[in-house]
Formats: sequence, C-alpha cells, structure tokens
Amino acid sequence: MTSFFLQNGNIEYICTCKALNPITKLYFCRHCLELRCGRCVSIEVDSHYCSNCLENIPSSEAKHKKNKCNSCFDCPSCHHTLSARGTTVSVPMTVKKEGETATDSPSEPKMITKKMFYLACLACRWTSRDAGIPDQTVAQGSWPELENTHIIRFQSLAEHAQAVVLQRKQEKQDYLKRRTQKPHKFPSLTDRTGLTASMIRRQVNWGEKTSQKIHVEKINPSIATDETTPLPESIFTDDINLKMITTIQQRLAQIQQQPITVTKLYPQHKSLCIKRSLRCKRCDHNVCKPELNPNSIKYRIQLFAAYHVPEVRLVECTNLKAGANCYVKLKFINPTMHDMTIVLYTVDINTEEGVLVGVEKANVNGKIQFTNEPFELLRRDDSIDIDEENIQREKDYPDFIVAKKGNQVTGHFPVSVSKEVKDGDEIRVGVTVKYLYTNTSSLAEKKEMLKQDLKLTAIVALGKYQG
Repeated sequence: MTSFFLQNGNIEYICTCKALNPITKLYFCRHCLELRCGRCVSIEVDSHYCSNCLENIPSSEAKHKKNKCNSCFDCPSCHHTLSARGTTVSVPMTVKKEGETATDSPSEPKMITKKMFYLACLACRWTSRDAGIPDQTVAQGSWPELENTHIIRFQSLAEHAQAVVLQRKQEKQDYLKRRTQKPHKFPSLTDRTGLTASMIRRQVNWGEKTSQKIHVEKINPSIATDETTPLPESIFTDDINLKMITTIQQRLAQIQQQPITVTKLYPQHKSLCIKRSLRCKRCDHNVCKPELNPNSIKYRIQLFAAYHVPEVRLVECTNLKAGANCYVKLKFINPTMHDMTIVLYTVDINTEEGVLVGVEKANVNGKIQFTNEPFELLRRDDSIDIDEENIQREKDYPDFIVAKKGNQVTGHFPVSVSKEVKDGDEIRVGVTVKYLYTNTSSLAEKKEMLKQDLKLTAIVALGKYQG
C-alpha cells in the first residue's frame, strides 16, 4: 500500500468497465479472474454498530431506532461526541421516620450529597446545562428528548405511500394473471365433468379464492399559503449578536426543530456506522467481507488487487524535451506467494483499434517501446535477507532489466512522444502486462487450471512535456 502515499495519481489501471482507478481502489475477483472497481461490485450491509460504545445493533432494531444509538450523543454545537460528567450536589433529605409528623421535624432540613450527571463536550465546552436540561441521576438512558410536532403528519404520509405501493403491486399482479394464456384447453380435470373449481369450493364451504383489494385512504394534501409570520419590530433596532445565532450546519443537524438561537440546541443521538461487504456483480462472489465484531478491523475476505496482480511503479523519467531521446524506468512488483512470468506489450496511441476504446480520461499521447521478452518475478518472501542477489543471478533476464531485488524488477525503456503534443502537456503512456497468475481458490479442482495467463493495462503519467 506504499503506492497509495507515493504515486496514487501517476499510475492508473483500466478496470473491466473501462474506468481508470489506482490499484488501491481496485479489487480482484478470483472466480472471474478480472479487476473490479467500485462500480463493478454491489454493496451489502452486514451489521450496524455505534462507533463510540461499539455496540452491535441488529438491523431490525437499528431501523426501529432510525439508525441512531440510544446511549451516545453528539454535540449540537461542534458535532463531537458528548461525555457524561458527574458532579455532587447538596439536596435536603425528605424521608421521614415512622411516627414523626411535620411539626416534629426541625425547621432546617438535613442536607445530603447526591451524585448527578450532565453532558459535556470536551472540544467546545458545550454542556447540557446551556440548553436548560436538568442534571440526571444516571449517566445513560434518562436524558429528555424534544418531541417532533409533525410526527403524526409524517407517519400518515408514510402509511399512505406504503398503501399506494401495495395497491400498484396488486394491480400489476392481477393484470399479469389476466394476460397469461391458459396452457391447455381444459385447465383442470374438473372442467371436463362440468364442475369448475369455484363450484367445488362452494360445495365444501371453502369460499372463493379471491384476494381482498387494498383500499387507499385519502389524505389531506398540504396547501401552500401566502401568509407568513411577521417579523418582530426589534429586529430592525436591536444589535445582532452572531455568537447567539446558529449556523446552517447546526440547524441541519436538528432538521425537525431547526433552532435559530444557540440556547435551543439539544444533544442529538449519534448516528450508527455500518460494516459492508462487496460482491462481484457478475459471479455474485464476495471480494471484500469484514469481521462482524465492531472491535475488529480484520477482514474475512480481502481480495484487493494490490495483493493479486503485479504492481507497476514509476521510478524515473528523463529528457521529456523536444528532439531528445526520452527514457523511463518502471518497477514491477510481485505481491503474491508464487513466481510470476511477465511479458510487456506496447499500447498503441490509436485508441480506435486498441484496448483503450471507451476508457475514461485515457488521453494517451506517448508510446513505450518494449521488446516483448518474458522475464520472471520471484514470489514475495518476507523471510529472505537483504543479500538475495545470489538467487537472482542464477536466472537470465533481458537486457532492459537494470535492477533486481527480491520480488522487484526495474526496467529501462525508450519512449516516443506523439507529434501533436504541445509545450506543457501531460505525457501519458500505456503498458499492457501479461502475467502468469496462480489461482489459489478452493474451486479450482484441476491442477491444469491453477495457472492462467492474464492481462492488465496501466496508464502511466510521465510528466510535463517541454517543447
């Protein structure tokens, strides 16, 4: 993942859907043996959890709570997480002993200390006391909430929309039943004897097999009006204190009330987070699936492209000038645990017949000249010491290979620039890599199908052209 911080924008790979993405945003499906980007996978929600208390909440309960945590709150001023702070207060003792009357009690009641809790933000120092919320005896579960005055209207609208959807679905099903042709002249054996299914049902007191139609109740529509609440006279005379007026972000955080002054800000329940899994749209297999435990950051399935396909990195590019011989150094890295044979091919500038048809933002205006000679990349082995050059000297490499180290190989290639390139244009070249992939999937039963030749195309940005 070092390339994400070093060269995230210099090298982009072509996905199956003809989109350009860095290798850190691509996945590799071991069943389709193709690259997948964010548009080639479907998202499934696995679990809901709170990022503060790390409580795993079922989907039905999260839907009932409107995807909010019941015990954690966000600051209405700066949107950070609120903390429950404890304090001690002195309150009079109101408990009377048996047989004691009101006249027997002393004039000054006995004071006792009691622990109370309030919500405080450690970032902006906002407290629940600023909103006039009284302190509570427990830290969680007893904080008052503002009631939405339009909740009944929202519920009636939701029920009306749900009834309309069910009615349309029922009408569509009835229409399809009427349009469907009978497969035979006699749909049932009882019709040959003159007895229909409806007559038999009436004889055995089963009743007619008819579904009850859904009735949609009428709802009062909202009517627009020109009448507005007049502004107070003090708005034109009094000075405006901007510190007491809420911002747009603070108002949208409380969309139900939308307070105007900061004294009406109330703490909001913290929104839940989700853990999602990604599934290939073609073969319907998972390419990424996290652990369900909110405390874990591990993955059950992590088919990231950076772990399965060879990575291309730009090392150096020299002499991007007019009339000079341009050269580029590319590094190829094998991230797998198996040896890999690599063959490099040139991507033609003419995008009408090449592999760049339909590719977004390709703009290839240069060409790297390869000799199409195969070379081998050793497997990734973290246990090998630094002095592994003796292992690589035993293998024969082409002349364009200038450096070898472990599972990394660096090559030196000439570059030809298009004649239409102007001064200051970005030089972009294409590289097609043919590699021998070893499929370690459990579905590959035959040994002949374990190793397959695959191809990928990368677009490399070399830099600005100096005419």
